[in-house]
This record gives sequence, C-alpha cells and structure tokens, in this order.
Amino acid sequence: MFIFTTSYCQNTHEIIFTITNPLVIKKQYPNATKVNVEIFVQDLQDSLFLYYFNQYVNPSYSISDWKREFYKEATIGLNCVIENKNNRIILPILTGTSFKNPKDEIKNAMSRTFASYEQKFYRKQLDEKEVFDYDLAKYEIKNEIQKLELFPLLNEYHQNFPKGKYYLYFVYSFYETIESKFYPSIFLDNNKPNDDKIFRGYFVSNKVKLIVE
Repeated sequence: MFIFTTSYCQNTHEIIFTITNPLVIKKQYPNATKVNVEIFVQDLQDSLFLYYFNQYVNPSYSISDWKREFYKEATIGLNCVIENKNNRIILPILTGTSFKNPKDEIKNAMSRTFASYEQKFYRKQLDEKEVFDYDLAKYEIKNEIQKLELFPLLNEYHQNFPKGKYYLYFVYSFYETIESKFYPSIFLDNNKPNDDKIFRGYFVSNKVKLIVE
C-alpha cells in the first residue's frame, strides 16, 4: 500500500516587524490612518513572499482577551489588533448592508478599499482578476530591511470609538493547513513562487499608542 502525503515545513526565516511611528492618529473618515512599518529578515538570500499581506489591513475577529495567542492557529494573513488603555482587546463590529437593487449588491461585493495620494479612503470597483489579486495580497520581501506603509481599516469596523488613547499592533499568521472561504487559495495563483520562498509561520509587531481624535 502506498500513501501519498504533502507536507510543508515552517520557514527558517525569522521576521522582525516593527511599527516605526511613535504615535498613530486616527481621524474621521475618509481620512486614512497611515502606519509606517519596517520588515527585517536577517541573512535574506532570495525573495521571500507573504500571502494575504495587504497594505489595507483588516482588524482581527479571532483575537480576544482569553485567546490572545489564537491567531497562530486560526487567523490568516495580516491583521491589526486594538486595545484600550486597560490592555483589553476591542473586537471590531461588522455591520451588514442591505441593497434593494441586486446590481448595487454586486457592485459592493466587487469593490475594495484604497487610499488616495492625499491619504483619503475610497472604494473602487474591480474586475474578477483585480479582486483576486487584492484578496490574495502577495507581498514580496526583497531586502533584509524593507519599509512600507500600512492603512488599518479602522473606520469601517471601529466607527464609534470614543475619543481617547488606545494601542495598536499587527499580527501575521500563515499556514496552508488553515483554510478560509473568505480568501482565495494560493494554489490558484498562476505566479505562485517556489514553496521555499513562501513564508509559513507567524510574527507580531510592537505595540504603539493610537490616538482617536
């Protein structure tokens, strides 16, 4: 009897993910909340790819006070986490929208959030290929130290924050043993890199102050 199995080992790379803003300001919509980050991968010899690593970062629904480490097994990709001044995690609120016209519902389903040059959020309707690329969100690390800008989508899911001081950090987790109907499969990526170039594992950023104005 022959049994065929496919297994994936975790990368030997360690990623240090640092928020370089000493302070993050959240303003009213449509103003985008920009966060500067730095990725450090020691002894990087070749490109390393992060899947589901979008510049526009959704908050996590899986991380709560009693499951702070839960993201390692259950979350996919890059997520942001918000805590209050007592270090209690604030879960996002997802508000559904009903549409009288089916065309409007389809248009909304095919639209995604972007930030303009003036750092204003806006929604843009995409075609199927563009939606796939946006949701797959494959990010390439080419250098040992790489800087980029992220935009947490706090306005969409944390609309009623009282003014005050909070804390923000990012978590990332990716293992192919975890499936989600909300994300496209990486095996549908026509330009999927070799397995040894795909990061499998998790990392957590530092925590910074978030001021809601």
